[in-house]
Amino acid sequence: MTDSTKRAVKRVAAINDISCHGKCSLTVALPVLSACEIEAVPVPTALLSTHTGGFSGYSKLVLTDEMENVFRHFDEIDLGFDGIFTGYFCSRQQILIAEKFLNRFGKNALTVVDPVMADNGSLYAGFSDDFPEQMLRLIPLADTVTPNVTEAFLLAGEEYRPCQTKEDTDRLLKGLLDLGARNAVITGVSRDGTELGYVFAGSDGCGELFFPRVDRTIHGCGDVFASVLTGKLLCGDPLPFAVEKAARFTQHCIERTLPVMEQHPYGLLFEPSLSLL
Repeated sequence: MTDSTKRAVKRVAAINDISCHGKCSLTVALPVLSACEIEAVPVPTALLSTHTGGFSGYSKLVLTDEMENVFRHFDEIDLGFDGIFTGYFCSRQQILIAEKFLNRFGKNALTVVDPVMADNGSLYAGFSDDFPEQMLRLIPLADTVTPNVTEAFLLAGEEYRPCQTKEDTDRLLKGLLDLGARNAVITGVSRDGTELGYVFAGSDGCGELFFPRVDRTIHGCGDVFASVLTGKLLCGDPLPFAVEKAARFTQHCIERTLPVMEQHPYGLLFEPSLSLL
């Protein structure tokens, strides 16, 4: 059997981990992309009981061998993709497998690389200091790359700064584009500590969008943003429109989460707002 028939909806390969509790990665990407009327094909890089931010004692099953088996079968049935969306990888080997997959399936697909590896100035648990260097392999293969500000500094080989000037973010964006990405979006940018926002640059233009900073830590905001951005880009929105829609949807979900945060499960309350997509 081959994928020779015309698809009724666009199809995205979502390469990321499954964190059973915590609302991030694939448990965010699958419903968000589906709400955008896109078929999401999950390729798990790992199965975790929770995500690694703020939890201890979590279980983790790394799925490197199974990634190769999945991709091999996709090749055998000549599966086609309109988009590829990558997130959390456990190792250099997984990045190499993803690189091969992007080279094989990504030539006619819109590719979004979210280089998930760090936040608040530090690498996530379990990543070695050379992991950002390994992640650089995927940037030239991306139509759009979406690091948070910590990840952008790491990819540039620069020391993280809690507040960033426009000169800082312009330089980081240029560096990402010089690496080969067609578009770059940096999330979690702070000019003076009172606001957080997004800066972007690419073939459709450049700009920035900021919102008042909240005094709570809500995990999964970057996953919601990147998933909506992927969906809107695949639906044909130019980068500035896609960034604004993704940013405003994420902000709407933040504002909806804050009043119920003490009772709400860990993560961003996005499910009641999926109809907005």
